[in-house]
Amino acid sequence: MDLACVEGSVHALLGKNGAGKSTLIKILTGAEQPDAGEIRLNGVPVRLRSTREARERGIAAVYQELSLVPELTVAENLFLGALPRKAAAVDWSALVRRARHALAWLPEPPDPHARVAELTVAARQLVEITRAVAMHSRVLILDEPTAALGPHEVERLFAVIRSLRARGVAVVYISHRLDEVEAIADRVTVLRDGVRVYAGDVSEVSREALVAHMVGRDEAPEGRGRRATASRTHPAGQADAPPLLLARGITSLDASGRPLFRDVSFALAPGEILGLTGPVGSGASAVARALFGLVPLSAGAMELAGQPFAPRSPREALQRGVAFVSDDRAGEGVVPEAPVAHNVSVAVLPRVTVRGFLDLRAERALAARRIEQAGVTPADPDQPAGTLSGGNQQKVVLARWMEHGARVLVLCEPTRGMDVAAKEDVHRLLRRLRDEGAAILVVSSEYEEIADLADRALVMSAGEVAGEVRGRVTAGDLLALASRALPEEVRA
Repeated sequence: MDLACVEGSVHALLGKNGAGKSTLIKILTGAEQPDAGEIRLNGVPVRLRSTREARERGIAAVYQELSLVPELTVAENLFLGALPRKAAAVDWSALVRRARHALAWLPEPPDPHARVAELTVAARQLVEITRAVAMHSRVLILDEPTAALGPHEVERLFAVIRSLRARGVAVVYISHRLDEVEAIADRVTVLRDGVRVYAGDVSEVSREALVAHMVGRDEAPEGRGRRATASRTHPAGQADAPPLLLARGITSLDASGRPLFRDVSFALAPGEILGLTGPVGSGASAVARALFGLVPLSAGAMELAGQPFAPRSPREALQRGVAFVSDDRAGEGVVPEAPVAHNVSVAVLPRVTVRGFLDLRAERALAARRIEQAGVTPADPDQPAGTLSGGNQQKVVLARWMEHGARVLVLCEPTRGMDVAAKEDVHRLLRRLRDEGAAILVVSSEYEEIADLADRALVMSAGEVAGEVRGRVTAGDLLALASRALPEEVRA
């Protein structure tokens, strides 16, 4: 493996899950040691024996799975290990001042006194990035930095990256979003199966060629146009079927009385994928969590199969046939230490218990059938779920709800941080569930994902529905609606 990063440049690192990106980054940050070869920093060979030594030499990384300490404040996390001191005590005033200065680049910086556990996933991501920027790194490695960010946050991040590049920092940018690579990177390296298969200037390679290098075949997966056309030929829900899930003017307030979302209405039919999108903070994720009993409603009403539906807990939502896939895959999706078999059966334990005892053979058989249908690789029910790639972990969660038989499937950011092949696998599985009659609500801040997947889409902005796109959903329509203040409907 060869990688050459030049000061004052942005170098994109691409590859499918399992291509070797994570191992390479661990070596560059001192978390793992190479078996052969050498690392040079400013032309001088270095041996990075630990992450601390890498940081001291100016190499910092922001990983997709965040490393913040939830119970500490934002300020403490930003300067953990380097807290300002006055005599033998921490200088808390200086710490807060430094934190406010470091967070000033954010459009809505979090309170330095706030506990990280109280922040949204997007806000935590921004704090993690801010921490790396504040370290004055010479080499900054960003692993899927925009996975939980909205368009405005992405633009602000890009402005910071350009500023760092102008100051001579070498930025290694890992992403599966090729439009971002084209927008921000100078050079690109593609890994496949642990080997570098391409390196060159971004301006000299097409998006189609990059995808072909990543997936290892001469032609890329289905293009956006073909995929969108295929989904659009499917009727929006089963013909003339009444809505399975109906929401009328639902509103939810946070603890301070401010609306998480307000006056949201929609209908979701069997055999339909409804997209719900908007910038981070638009309220779309809160709507999804309300459907699963995780966020209480303050006003409005919902119906499920014609009956009142107001779940007060996830258990109640599951009993009514509504399942949820969280955007926090590691924290709320799989149980990393548990085998795949238990991750699949956990929602249907009575089916694999005898007189109160778990029947391991029955559990494995049940899981083996479902993970084969979901395309989990490797298809080993005994493998710990946490050792799988992000895409395969998501397939395990979907296999769980396939076995449960949920009528309504609600997903938040279902392909966050996945490579193009894994993303297409998940999309293909969702289309199959739709074709089998499931009603699916997909919340995603990626307009391209909604355009590729949804039969129709609602766009939210500032907690309200800004408009609806019917017919052929395009990313341009969604982006245009999200930027408008007044509700409007777009019909293709």
